Amino acid sequence: MRFFLLFTSLHKPTKYHLGKAAYVIGFIEGLKKEGVPVQKLINKSSLRYFSLEDPEKMIPVPVIYEFFELVQKNQGIDDMGAKFYKLFSLETIGAYGDLIATSKKILPAILNALKYEKLNLTHDNCEFKILDGKTVFYGNRYGTAPCAGQDFLNAVDIAINLEVAKNANDEGWCPLEIHLRDDNTSVIEQLFPKCQPKILVNQEKYGFVFEMEMLSNSILSERKLESLKTNLVSPPITLTGKIEHLFDTLSNKTLPGFNEVAAMLDTSVSSLKRDLGKEDVTFSQLLIRWRFTKAIELLTKSDYKINEIGERLFYSNTANFVRAFKGWSGLNPTDFR
Repeated sequence: MRFFLLFTSLHKPTKYHLGKAAYVIGFIEGLKKEGVPVQKLINKSSLRYFSLEDPEKMIPVPVIYEFFELVQKNQGIDDMGAKFYKLFSLETIGAYGDLIATSKKILPAILNALKYEKLNLTHDNCEFKILDGKTVFYGNRYGTAPCAGQDFLNAVDIAINLEVAKNANDEGWCPLEIHLRDDNTSVIEQLFPKCQPKILVNQEKYGFVFEMEMLSNSILSERKLESLKTNLVSPPITLTGKIEHLFDTLSNKTLPGFNEVAAMLDTSVSSLKRDLGKEDVTFSQLLIRWRFTKAIELLTKSDYKINEIGERLFYSNTANFVRAFKGWSGLNPTDFR
């Protein structure tokens, strides 16, 4: 009989998940190096609404999946994971990856992953099991329905976790077992060309089983620790907070409407309206509140001109912004500043 001690994150999966833009940014840079016309693909997807300059900003997970699947279909790629997993590493996923890299040893790295998983992907659901006193399991199960985009993200996370393991051991490291949520083993065959670990397919979680003594191994990395940025940005928790965060992440070109935001979050208009009602706010009220708060922030903490602030708040002209701000505060923006 196998006994185990189980550690999981305390967060329960919920709807309306967000993920760090770092995943998409790193992927886009890799596609550009391959000569893929990335901008055309972005323009065909919901990514066109978002600014992709800050890797710590979060965008809806369905939008990330949509873009992964669009690339797969457009480029005629059967297995995205096998082709592109090398684009990703701890370094490419921003502050969260830096935190793991600076955890010094495997066990603190895993515990940090359990503690801070929602700061990277809000649908992460990590699990760490101490099994029979000799082996451990570390893995993950996303709180969303399986899809092709998620399969690719699985491959990315496997590659990143493997980087940690190889840093703590060597290139020839071989886990005892590998658990996959699908039956596609092509990435595993590339990651472990010199060994044949036991592979379990169609599992609830993906992850590794390895020797418990490995938990005390140091994480060796060639990166200079002083160059790492571990300023983790806490993700929004409430639905209103998530939508306000999305407003912050939008580019200056087009403000999506309520129907488009619902589509980005992979929900119906009626469900989104109902869930916002549970937080005593409508989409229109939320937009007004965000615009007023953002206007004050930009007027007091930036050197943007009044017309530039109006543009960043998606007003069609400066007069409309001035009129709205005066209605909120009783002052025009210049006098307020």
